[in-house]
Amino acid sequence: MTILEILKGAVGEAQDWVDKLKTRVNWPRYLWVSRVNNFLQQLSSDQINLLQDKFKNISDDYLLRDKLVEILVATEYQDEKPQFLSDNSREKTPDIFLKKSGQYIEVKNFNNSNEYKTLLEKLRKDKEMYLERSNTSVSKLKIEDEKRYELILKYAKEQIDGGVKQLSKKDGFICFVYSIDSSPFSLNTVDEISTHLERDIQKHYSQQKNKVVCKGLSQLFE
Repeated sequence: MTILEILKGAVGEAQDWVDKLKTRVNWPRYLWVSRVNNFLQQLSSDQINLLQDKFKNISDDYLLRDKLVEILVATEYQDEKPQFLSDNSREKTPDIFLKKSGQYIEVKNFNNSNEYKTLLEKLRKDKEMYLERSNTSVSKLKIEDEKRYELILKYAKEQIDGGVKQLSKKDGFICFVYSIDSSPFSLNTVDEISTHLERDIQKHYSQQKNKVVCKGLSQLFE
């Protein structure tokens, strides 16, 4: 079983994304495909069927990539014998169960939502409007960057809080997967924003029962 066989149930825009993947699997930046394929060989037939059901008739390419991130996260915990949980249960369940440790993982893909894209677009427009003004000193640009960062951090916390609720009283953690778009910022770099975001998230949730593990999206796709 390969990831392309898992994804073959996709339709519409999602199928278009899969078709592009088929032509690129041997590219250096798609080495993750081989890692996922090796991981899939270790899964039971029931787990393979469950994954195929997750991708069956998916038409939204963003939703497809969201589900794909769950598989990539699972590959990070192969030694823990990860098991995927059904999306069709009456109660909302976490995404992954680690059989060896007995912990659950709820995956939150920070970037993959219409709400986040709308927020980014708003922040970009705010930046452009501000830069059109005549008085844009470095100190003022820093203040504006900080305001935009706080809005992104607020959105990240909302996503993680949703994951905490989904874990409920279960023993487990949130895997917060993200990548940074620096286009709304005037001065801050991707590395600076990433460092601040991880630091602030870890600080905010340090007293929570369910810890938050931050993973850069690019790390998963290596």
